[in-house]
Amino acid sequence: MIILLSRLLQGGITIESRQGATAFFPFVSVSIAVKPIIDPSTCKALDIAAQLSELKHQAKKIVGNSLFIDRRN
Repeated sequence: MIILLSRLLQGGITIESRQGATAFFPFVSVSIAVKPIIDPSTCKALDIAAQLSELKHQAKKIVGNSLFIDRRN
């Protein structure tokens, strides 16, 4: 348990790579943006993509794993 906590605080693990050298591998995080679509018949793919890009930018501001849901409508 102490080893896991220290690795968590370091932000990754140091292990042998595929090439045989010791290397540090940082933990990854996932940022998800969600845009509810009320009426799909009135939506355009490019508009949704632009809105999701903005939402994803907001999600990435949150440290670690994040889920950002657009609640404006």
